[in-house]
Amino acid sequence: MKRKMMTITIIFMLSCVLISISNGTNGEYIGTETQITNNVEDQIYPTIYGDRIVWSGLHSGARDIYVYDLSTNTETRITNDLAGDFYPTIFGDRIVWYKIHGGNSDIYMYDLSTSTETQITNNMVDQENPAIYDNRIVWDDRRNGNSDIYMYDLSTSTETQITNNTENQKNPVIYSDTIVWGDYRNDNNDIYMYNLRTRIETQITTNPTGQYHPAIYDETIVWDDYRNGFPPHSDIYMYNLRTKTETQITNDTSFQSYPAINGDRIVWYDDQNGNDDIYMYDLSTSTETQITKDPLDQRFPAICDDSIVWHDERKGNWNINMMFLDRDNDGVGDSEDAFPYNPNEYIDTDGDGMGDNIDPDMDGDGVDDLRDMFPLNASEWLDTDLDGTGNNADDDDDNDGIPDLDDDQPLNPLNSLDEKLDYLLSRLILLESNLTERIDSVETNIISKISLMNDALRSNISDNLILVLGRMDDIDQNLEHYNDSLKKSIQGLEENLSSDLDNIQEYLDLRFDLLRSYIEAINVTLSQEIKDASDLTEIEEALDDLSKLDGIIEDIETIDNNLDVQQDNTQTNTDDLWIYFITIIILFTLYTIILFVLLILRTGSRKKRRGEYYE
Repeated sequence: MKRKMMTITIIFMLSCVLISISNGTNGEYIGTETQITNNVEDQIYPTIYGDRIVWSGLHSGARDIYVYDLSTNTETRITNDLAGDFYPTIFGDRIVWYKIHGGNSDIYMYDLSTSTETQITNNMVDQENPAIYDNRIVWDDRRNGNSDIYMYDLSTSTETQITNNTENQKNPVIYSDTIVWGDYRNDNNDIYMYNLRTRIETQITTNPTGQYHPAIYDETIVWDDYRNGFPPHSDIYMYNLRTKTETQITNDTSFQSYPAINGDRIVWYDDQNGNDDIYMYDLSTSTETQITKDPLDQRFPAICDDSIVWHDERKGNWNINMMFLDRDNDGVGDSEDAFPYNPNEYIDTDGDGMGDNIDPDMDGDGVDDLRDMFPLNASEWLDTDLDGTGNNADDDDDNDGIPDLDDDQPLNPLNSLDEKLDYLLSRLILLESNLTERIDSVETNIISKISLMNDALRSNISDNLILVLGRMDDIDQNLEHYNDSLKKSIQGLEENLSSDLDNIQEYLDLRFDLLRSYIEAINVTLSQEIKDASDLTEIEEALDDLSKLDGIIEDIETIDNNLDVQQDNTQTNTDDLWIYFITIIILFTLYTIILFVLLILRTGSRKKRRGEYYE
């Protein structure tokens, strides 16, 4: 114990020396600065997410979007057209920017995971200044005659108008469910916020001077503020959404603008040295640090974890530079380094203030690392059976097949054969007992279910049989009713048919009598005409006429006979009776007409011949 306390004291003294050395540089932040681009044309407006930096770069007169991967040290051109691509920002694999083409600007997105470009807006007026978080993209939009904030949700492919005030709302940013922007509705620029979950809009600043260029991370909003003196004096302010408190970050008579925030760190560009430099403020330590000191300008910083990027004029044109925040230059960023001023340490597993490289008990479990089989696990130190599971979590420490709770010697894998056999026998007996109980239980359940099924089946059969018998009685009654109705209908039909047949017979008898009278009269007349005829030819013609009349009489008698036969059939088909009746009437009328025509023709012929005879 004394040795450990002495070691801790030495480490503390060395840390104090290292801190003093770092502070000996007037609080200068130690980190590694890297030039990302080295182009003779301007590369501007960088942003960063993880290991990827994106910016708008000018090459051969065309402004396109580029990405640089820090993990592979490779630069990739995202767009390649004659349109102008500006203000890119990145979240995960997605890059968004606005493209000027066809006289207006639209929002575009590129997915690095699929290498696909997507046009988000397609409106005839300008959509600019996009920002992205997860599946949500926001921008300012002039489709309503002023500038409003709009949002597009990639997961639902839906566009939503966030603001509808007639004044301008611009430069939106988004984090999780919170959208923040600059708003001119109060005749000065204020910071406003909208919560997508509660659908509530909130005014963040109320000062009558201008507040511009907001940024947000988690519950903290930052912006540049002109309340302490309009140009060229602006300061960086902060608002905490949880505590609802506003804090002034800078207090200088120069110009501080375009802040960005990530975690506890706020960065901006500052002209307090006669040129624009990048500065940083650490909320966890309340310290301000100058990041760049070149006499030319460095502007528009962005930050993610331990990396700050900006565009830099020191080469005569704008290029992209980056600072990796690593005070002890050990390759581990300060946000992940438990000892940011000690290049020999960066992790302290047990949090005892002693780095793991010199800590004899890294996990602080009281077991020296030389004897600790799990030096980074404070809950384990021994693994008897070497199965990779520490004894505290292992149910069978000696791996002899007997659980520790049943093992008289849990750390002895060489138990006697009798003990193992006794254990196995006890387990078999217990298994047999459990199996018997399970079989009995299953058998009881099966018998019970079969009994229930039989009862249900009997009940269903009885109910269904009663229902079927009831339905059969109903059907029998309905059949009797239908049979009676049918008999009555047939009887009425027979009566009506018999009456109709009698009427038809009477009518036909009258007509036949009249026809016979006509025929007899014609016969007498023709006979008389034959007697008076002086020419043999007239007699032959008269005989022919009589012969024709006899044929007509035979036809009429045939029809009469057919009618008698048909009368017998009409009892089964009334429709056929009417058809035959109509046929008889037509034939009768036809024969009558023929007879009269023959009579007239014959009479005329005789008169003509008599006239010739007398002449």
